[in-house]
Amino acid sequence: MIYWILAIFVAMLPDKNTAKRKAVITAIDEGVTVGLFPADATAGSVDLTLPAMQVHLFWALTGPQYFQFSPHYGRELPEGQSFFLFNPKTDQPVQLQFAAGGEGVGLSLTFDKLHRLFMTSSENDLDIPFLQNPGTDKPVYEQRASEPTWNVVLKSLLGADHAQGALHVLRHGLILQLLGLYFDRTAPNTAACPFLRDQETVRKLKDAKEHLLRDVFNPPTLRVLSKQHGLNEYQLKVGFKEIYGTTVYGYVMDAKLQKSRLLLDSGRYSVNEVAFQVGYQNPSHYIAAFKKKFGTTPKKYTAARGA
Repeated sequence: MIYWILAIFVAMLPDKNTAKRKAVITAIDEGVTVGLFPADATAGSVDLTLPAMQVHLFWALTGPQYFQFSPHYGRELPEGQSFFLFNPKTDQPVQLQFAAGGEGVGLSLTFDKLHRLFMTSSENDLDIPFLQNPGTDKPVYEQRASEPTWNVVLKSLLGADHAQGALHVLRHGLILQLLGLYFDRTAPNTAACPFLRDQETVRKLKDAKEHLLRDVFNPPTLRVLSKQHGLNEYQLKVGFKEIYGTTVYGYVMDAKLQKSRLLLDSGRYSVNEVAFQVGYQNPSHYIAAFKKKFGTTPKKYTAARGA
Protein backbone atom coordinates (compact mmCIF):
# COMPACT_ATOMS: atom_id res chain seq x y z
CA MET A 1 0.00 0.00 0.00
CA ILE A 2 1.34 3.41 -0.96
CA TYR A 3 1.06 6.33 1.38
CA TRP A 4 2.54 9.63 2.30
CA ILE A 5 1.78 10.97 5.76
CA LEU A 6 0.82 14.57 5.18
CA ALA A 7 1.25 17.38 7.67
CA ILE A 8 0.29 21.01 7.28
CA PHE A 9 2.58 23.75 6.08
CA VAL A 10 3.92 25.45 9.20
CA ALA A 11 6.19 28.41 9.55
CA MET A 12 9.88 27.71 9.85
CA LEU A 13 10.19 31.03 11.66
CA PRO A 14 8.74 31.52 15.16
CA ASP A 15 5.69 33.47 14.03
CA LYS A 16 2.43 32.20 15.53
CA ASN A 17 0.38 34.19 13.02
CA THR A 18 1.81 32.47 9.96
CA ALA A 19 -0.98 31.05 7.78
CA LYS A 20 -1.12 27.28 7.41
CA ARG A 21 -2.33 25.37 4.39
CA LYS A 22 -2.33 21.81 3.16
CA ALA A 23 -0.32 20.48 0.26
CA VAL A 24 -2.25 18.66 -2.45
CA ILE A 25 -1.39 14.97 -2.18
CA THR A 26 -3.44 12.65 -4.37
CA ALA A 27 -3.44 8.95 -5.26
CA ILE A 28 -3.45 9.01 -9.07
CA ASP A 29 -3.37 5.27 -9.74
CA GLU A 30 -2.71 2.06 -7.88
CA GLY A 31 0.83 2.47 -6.59
CA VAL A 32 1.19 6.13 -7.65
CA THR A 33 0.85 9.21 -5.44
CA VAL A 34 1.61 12.80 -6.46
CA GLY A 35 2.33 15.69 -4.10
CA LEU A 36 1.84 19.22 -5.38
CA PHE A 37 3.44 22.01 -3.35
CA PRO A 38 2.34 25.34 -4.86
CA ALA A 39 4.03 28.62 -4.03
CA ASP A 40 3.16 30.30 -0.74
CA ALA A 41 3.99 33.77 0.50
CA THR A 42 5.66 32.44 3.65
CA ALA A 43 8.29 29.84 4.38
CA GLY A 44 6.87 26.51 5.47
CA SER A 45 7.30 22.78 5.74
CA VAL A 46 5.47 19.54 5.26
CA ASP A 47 6.14 16.31 7.16
CA LEU A 48 6.21 13.11 5.13
CA THR A 49 7.01 9.47 5.67
CA LEU A 50 8.64 7.89 2.62
CA PRO A 51 7.83 4.15 2.71
CA ALA A 52 10.48 1.53 2.02
CA MET A 53 10.50 -0.29 -1.33
CA GLN A 54 9.01 2.73 -3.05
CA VAL A 55 10.60 5.20 -5.42
CA HIS A 56 10.32 8.85 -4.38
CA LEU A 57 11.06 11.76 -6.72
CA PHE A 58 11.09 15.44 -5.86
CA TRP A 59 11.58 18.51 -8.03
CA ALA A 60 12.38 22.03 -6.79
CA LEU A 61 10.78 24.38 -9.30
CA THR A 62 10.99 27.76 -7.59
CA GLY A 63 13.37 28.32 -4.72
CA PRO A 64 15.36 25.63 -2.89
CA GLN A 65 13.96 22.81 -0.79
CA TYR A 66 15.58 21.31 2.28
CA PHE A 67 15.12 17.69 3.35
CA GLN A 68 15.50 17.36 7.13
CA PHE A 69 15.93 13.60 7.67
CA SER A 70 16.95 13.83 11.32
CA PRO A 71 17.98 16.51 13.84
CA HIS A 72 21.56 16.08 12.68
CA TYR A 73 21.25 15.38 8.97
CA GLY A 74 19.64 17.21 6.09
CA ARG A 75 20.13 17.80 2.41
CA GLU A 76 19.42 20.83 0.24
CA LEU A 77 17.76 20.55 -3.15
CA PRO A 78 18.56 23.74 -5.07
CA GLU A 79 16.07 25.32 -7.44
CA GLY A 80 16.03 23.55 -10.79
CA GLN A 81 17.17 20.17 -9.48
CA SER A 82 15.55 16.80 -8.83
CA PHE A 83 16.04 14.28 -6.03
CA PHE A 84 15.59 10.51 -6.39
CA LEU A 85 15.24 8.38 -3.23
CA PHE A 86 14.82 4.62 -2.84
CA ASN A 87 15.24 2.77 0.44
CA PRO A 88 14.65 -1.01 0.27
CA LYS A 89 14.45 -1.58 4.03
CA THR A 90 13.39 1.39 6.12
CA ASP A 91 10.54 3.90 6.07
CA GLN A 92 12.14 7.35 5.99
CA PRO A 93 10.53 10.24 7.88
CA VAL A 94 11.46 13.63 6.45
CA GLN A 95 10.47 17.23 6.93
CA LEU A 96 10.40 18.97 3.55
CA GLN A 97 11.11 22.67 4.04
CA PHE A 98 10.31 25.43 1.55
CA ALA A 99 11.50 29.01 1.33
CA ALA A 100 8.92 31.77 0.88
CA GLY A 101 7.55 31.53 -2.64
CA GLY A 102 8.97 28.06 -3.09
CA GLU A 103 7.08 25.49 -5.10
CA GLY A 104 7.74 21.88 -6.06
CA VAL A 105 6.35 18.52 -7.03
CA GLY A 106 6.79 15.10 -5.45
CA LEU A 107 6.00 11.66 -6.81
CA SER A 108 5.92 8.30 -5.07
CA LEU A 109 5.62 4.93 -6.79
CA THR A 110 5.67 1.40 -5.47
CA PHE A 111 8.53 -0.72 -6.72
CA ASP A 112 6.06 -3.09 -8.41
CA LYS A 113 4.34 -0.23 -10.23
CA LEU A 114 7.60 1.13 -11.61
CA HIS A 115 8.64 -2.36 -12.61
CA ARG A 116 5.36 -2.92 -14.52
CA LEU A 117 5.70 0.44 -16.27
CA PHE A 118 9.23 -0.05 -17.53
CA MET A 119 10.21 -3.71 -17.53
CA THR A 120 9.06 -5.83 -20.48
CA SER A 121 10.24 -8.94 -22.25
CA SER A 122 11.99 -6.76 -24.82
CA GLU A 123 15.76 -6.52 -25.02
CA ASN A 124 15.28 -2.76 -24.90
CA ASP A 125 14.09 -2.69 -21.29
CA LEU A 126 14.88 0.56 -19.57
CA ASP A 127 18.27 0.34 -17.91
CA ILE A 128 17.47 1.26 -14.32
CA PRO A 129 20.12 -0.53 -12.23
CA PHE A 130 18.08 -1.14 -9.09
CA LEU A 131 15.20 -2.50 -11.20
CA GLN A 132 17.58 -4.94 -12.81
CA ASN A 133 18.77 -5.97 -9.35
CA PRO A 134 15.76 -5.79 -7.02
CA GLY A 135 17.60 -7.73 -4.34
CA THR A 136 19.81 -4.77 -3.51
CA ASP A 137 19.81 -3.85 0.16
CA LYS A 138 21.43 -0.43 -0.26
CA PRO A 139 19.53 2.87 -0.46
CA VAL A 140 19.76 4.79 -3.72
CA TYR A 141 19.99 8.60 -3.74
CA GLU A 142 20.54 10.72 -6.83
CA GLN A 143 20.42 14.46 -7.28
CA ARG A 144 20.66 16.04 -10.71
CA ALA A 145 19.62 19.08 -12.71
CA SER A 146 16.13 19.15 -14.17
CA GLU A 147 15.72 19.20 -17.95
CA PRO A 148 13.67 21.96 -19.59
CA THR A 149 11.18 19.38 -20.89
CA TRP A 150 10.53 18.18 -17.31
CA ASN A 151 9.80 21.70 -16.13
CA VAL A 152 7.02 22.18 -18.67
CA VAL A 153 5.28 19.02 -17.41
CA LEU A 154 5.87 19.94 -13.76
CA LYS A 155 4.40 23.42 -14.26
CA SER A 156 1.41 21.85 -16.01
CA LEU A 157 0.87 19.57 -13.01
CA LEU A 158 0.93 22.52 -10.63
CA GLY A 159 -1.24 24.75 -12.79
CA ALA A 160 -3.86 22.24 -13.95
CA ASP A 161 -7.35 23.57 -13.28
CA HIS A 162 -10.14 21.40 -14.68
CA ALA A 163 -13.26 19.56 -13.58
CA GLN A 164 -12.43 16.79 -11.13
CA GLY A 165 -12.75 13.86 -13.54
CA ALA A 166 -10.80 15.58 -16.29
CA LEU A 167 -8.21 16.76 -13.79
CA HIS A 168 -7.54 13.20 -12.63
CA VAL A 169 -7.04 11.98 -16.21
CA LEU A 170 -4.84 14.98 -17.05
CA ARG A 171 -2.61 14.43 -14.04
CA HIS A 172 -2.31 10.74 -14.80
CA GLY A 173 -1.16 11.50 -18.34
CA LEU A 174 1.29 14.18 -17.21
CA ILE A 175 2.83 11.84 -14.63
CA LEU A 176 3.39 9.11 -17.21
CA GLN A 177 4.97 11.70 -19.50
CA LEU A 178 7.18 12.96 -16.66
CA LEU A 179 8.36 9.45 -15.77
CA GLY A 180 9.17 8.70 -19.40
CA LEU A 181 11.24 11.87 -19.68
CA TYR A 182 12.96 11.38 -16.33
CA PHE A 183 14.09 7.81 -16.95
CA ASP A 184 15.01 8.30 -20.61
CA ARG A 185 18.75 7.79 -20.44
CA THR A 186 19.51 6.27 -23.81
CA ALA A 187 23.12 5.14 -23.95
CA PRO A 188 25.29 7.00 -26.49
CA ASN A 189 26.48 5.17 -29.60
CA THR A 190 30.15 4.65 -28.77
CA ALA A 191 30.76 2.90 -32.10
CA ALA A 192 29.77 6.03 -34.03
CA CYS A 193 31.45 8.30 -31.49
CA PRO A 194 34.37 6.33 -29.95
CA PHE A 195 35.62 9.02 -27.56
CA LEU A 196 32.34 8.68 -25.61
CA ARG A 197 33.78 5.45 -24.19
CA ASP A 198 35.84 7.74 -21.98
CA GLN A 199 33.69 8.52 -18.92
CA GLU A 200 35.68 11.67 -18.23
CA THR A 201 34.73 13.05 -21.65
CA VAL A 202 31.08 12.17 -21.04
CA ARG A 203 31.25 13.97 -17.69
CA LYS A 204 32.71 17.06 -19.37
CA LEU A 205 29.91 17.04 -21.95
CA LYS A 206 27.30 16.82 -19.20
CA ASP A 207 28.99 19.70 -17.39
CA ALA A 208 28.87 21.70 -20.62
CA LYS A 209 25.14 21.01 -20.89
CA GLU A 210 24.59 22.24 -17.32
CA HIS A 211 26.59 25.36 -18.20
CA LEU A 212 24.24 26.01 -21.13
CA LEU A 213 21.18 25.63 -18.90
CA ARG A 214 22.58 28.13 -16.40
CA ASP A 215 23.36 30.68 -19.14
CA VAL A 216 20.62 29.80 -21.60
CA PHE A 217 19.87 33.47 -22.34
CA ASN A 218 23.54 34.36 -22.79
CA PRO A 219 25.23 31.14 -23.93
CA PRO A 220 28.98 31.05 -24.63
CA THR A 221 30.35 30.35 -28.09
CA LEU A 222 31.36 26.79 -28.97
CA ARG A 223 35.00 27.78 -28.70
CA VAL A 224 34.59 29.26 -25.23
CA LEU A 225 32.34 26.45 -23.99
CA SER A 226 34.69 23.70 -25.19
CA LYS A 227 37.74 25.44 -23.72
CA GLN A 228 36.07 25.99 -20.34
CA HIS A 229 35.23 22.29 -20.04
CA GLY A 230 38.47 20.79 -21.35
CA LEU A 231 37.12 19.66 -24.72
CA ASN A 232 37.98 20.46 -28.29
CA GLU A 233 35.23 21.78 -30.54
CA TYR A 234 34.89 18.49 -32.42
CA GLN A 235 34.35 16.55 -29.19
CA LEU A 236 31.80 19.10 -28.03
CA LYS A 237 29.79 19.20 -31.27
CA VAL A 238 29.81 15.48 -32.10
CA GLY A 239 29.60 14.19 -28.53
CA PHE A 240 26.85 16.60 -27.52
CA LYS A 241 24.68 15.61 -30.47
CA GLU A 242 25.22 11.89 -29.80
CA ILE A 243 24.25 12.14 -26.13
CA TYR A 244 21.43 14.70 -26.34
CA GLY A 245 20.16 14.12 -29.87
CA THR A 246 20.58 17.71 -31.00
CA THR A 247 23.25 20.31 -31.63
CA VAL A 248 24.45 22.70 -28.94
CA TYR A 249 22.59 25.51 -30.69
CA GLY A 250 19.46 23.38 -31.02
CA TYR A 251 19.58 22.51 -27.33
CA VAL A 252 19.81 26.18 -26.35
CA MET A 253 16.94 27.13 -28.64
CA ASP A 254 14.80 24.31 -27.27
CA ALA A 255 15.52 25.38 -23.68
CA LYS A 256 14.50 28.95 -24.54
CA LEU A 257 11.24 27.81 -26.10
CA GLN A 258 10.45 25.56 -23.14
CA LYS A 259 11.12 28.49 -20.83
CA SER A 260 8.84 30.66 -22.93
CA ARG A 261 5.97 28.20 -22.38
CA LEU A 262 6.38 28.59 -18.65
CA LEU A 263 6.25 32.38 -19.01
CA LEU A 264 3.10 32.13 -21.13
CA ASP A 265 1.56 29.75 -18.57
CA SER A 266 2.06 32.35 -15.84
CA GLY A 267 -0.40 34.66 -17.61
CA ARG A 268 1.66 37.70 -16.64
CA TYR A 269 3.26 38.50 -19.99
CA SER A 270 2.18 39.22 -23.54
CA VAL A 271 3.60 37.24 -26.45
CA ASN A 272 5.92 40.11 -27.37
CA GLU A 273 7.19 40.41 -23.78
CA VAL A 274 7.90 36.68 -23.64
CA ALA A 275 9.75 36.85 -26.97
CA PHE A 276 12.06 39.58 -25.66
CA GLN A 277 12.58 37.83 -22.32
CA VAL A 278 13.82 34.63 -23.98
CA GLY A 279 16.17 36.48 -26.28
CA TYR A 280 14.31 37.12 -29.54
CA GLN A 281 14.76 40.61 -30.97
CA ASN A 282 11.95 40.05 -33.46
CA PRO A 283 8.72 38.60 -32.01
CA SER A 284 7.74 37.17 -35.42
CA HIS A 285 10.87 34.98 -35.33
CA TYR A 286 9.84 33.76 -31.89
CA ILE A 287 6.29 33.01 -33.07
CA ALA A 288 7.63 31.02 -36.03
CA ALA A 289 10.04 29.03 -33.82
CA PHE A 290 7.32 28.34 -31.25
CA LYS A 291 4.93 27.08 -33.94
CA LYS A 292 7.61 24.85 -35.44
CA LYS A 293 8.40 23.39 -32.02
CA PHE A 294 4.90 23.00 -30.54
CA GLY A 295 2.61 22.98 -33.60
CA THR A 296 0.69 26.10 -32.62
CA THR A 297 1.31 29.80 -32.18
CA PRO A 298 1.93 31.34 -28.73
CA LYS A 299 -1.38 33.23 -28.97
CA LYS A 300 -3.39 30.08 -29.72
CA TYR A 301 -1.49 28.17 -27.04
CA THR A 302 -2.34 30.82 -24.44
CA ALA A 303 -5.98 30.93 -25.54
CA ALA A 304 -6.26 27.13 -25.26
CA ARG A 305 -4.73 27.18 -21.78
CA GLY A 306 -7.20 29.88 -20.73
CA ALA A 307 -10.10 27.85 -22.01
